[in-house]
Amino acid sequence: MLFSRMLRCPGVARPVVSCVLVVLAVVGCTGEAGTKAPGPSVDLSNDIEITSSQPFAGFPVEKMRTLEEIRRKLVYRCMVERRYRYYEQADPEAAPRLSPLLTLDRELVGWATEAHARGQGFGTNLPAVPAKVVASNTNHDKVLRNCVAEFRRKTGPHHRKVFRRAGDLRDEMSREYSDAVDSARLDELKAPVVECLADAGFDAEAEKRERFGLRPETFGIERGGPEGGQREPRLKREPGTIEVLPASPARRYVPSAKEAELAVAMFRCQHETGAVDVLRALVNDAQQVVWNRHEDELAELKKELAALVKAGTELL
Repeated sequence: MLFSRMLRCPGVARPVVSCVLVVLAVVGCTGEAGTKAPGPSVDLSNDIEITSSQPFAGFPVEKMRTLEEIRRKLVYRCMVERRYRYYEQADPEAAPRLSPLLTLDRELVGWATEAHARGQGFGTNLPAVPAKVVASNTNHDKVLRNCVAEFRRKTGPHHRKVFRRAGDLRDEMSREYSDAVDSARLDELKAPVVECLADAGFDAEAEKRERFGLRPETFGIERGGPEGGQREPRLKREPGTIEVLPASPARRYVPSAKEAELAVAMFRCQHETGAVDVLRALVNDAQQVVWNRHEDELAELKKELAALVKAGTELL
C-alpha cells in the first residue's frame, strides 16, 4: 500500500509497497505551537490519481487524524490555562501526526505522466511544518504530562483502546499485504523493464538490484532533495530552556538531473513493455485480499472511530 513514504515491511528483504502509515503521537517534552506554517500546499494530485482506487485508500486514517487533532487542541488549551503562552496561538491542524499522504513505490506503480516522472523523480514533497515548542524544562514536561493525563481522563480508556487498535490493524494489514504480493510474478513482470532500462543506458549489477530495487542508488545516481536544501533547526537545547522552532513552508522535492532522466526512462519502459498496468493490478489484488479478510473488523472500527470523533468534538 502507499502512504507517506515507502517502508520495508517487517521480515521482508525486498522493498514493497507500504501500508497505511499512521504516525502515532507520543507526547513527551515537545509540542507544536505557533501560527500555521507559510507556503503553498504540496501538490499530490498526480499520486492520488494512481492511488485513490486502491483498496487500502479506504482505511479510516482521516478519522484517526481528526481524533489526533482533537487531542492536540485539548492538550494545547490545557497548557495555555497553565500559563504556557507558547501554545496560545497553536494551530493543531497544521501539523497532523496522522498522515494520509499518499506516495508511490515507483518500481511497481510508476508515475501518472512522463512530465510527472521528470518533475518528481523518486522523491517525496515535504509538507508545511508549524512552529514547534522544544522544551528542556522539567516544569514544562511535568505540566505537559498532566495535561495529557487530563485528556485521557476526559476521553476515557475506550478512546485510547480503539485508537491503538486502529494502529495495530494498520501494522497487521501491512504484514499481510507483504505476504499476499506475488513476488515471483512481480520479478517476472519487472524483468523486461530491467532489460529496457539497460538498453536506455541504465544498467546495474543484479546484486544492487536485489538490494535497492530500481532506484537511483542501484545505478550510482545521486538523488536530489527538497527545494532550498536541508534545513537544520538552530536550537540551544540548554537545560531549563523553552524554545520555539520557526515554522517551515511546504517544499517541493527537486530530483537531480540524472535522477529525472532515470525516472523518465523507467516510465517509458514500464509503459512500452506493458508492465505497469499488470503491476498495479497485482498491487490492488494483494490489497483486496487483505481488505476482504478484515472487512468486518474495518466496518466496526470505522463506526467506533466516528463515535469517538463525535464525543471528542463535544469536548472542544
